[in-house]
Amino acid sequence: MSGIEITPAAQEQILDYFKGKDVKPIRIFLNEGG
Repeated sequence: MSGIEITPAAQEQILDYFKGKDVKPIRIFLNEGG
């Protein structure tokens, strides 16, 4: 559990953003301790 929560509305916006685009893997790097 990473502590990151994506609401259904946010997920919908993300999917909408990538519509018609080449979807490439997104890596989010989180630094420990902020």
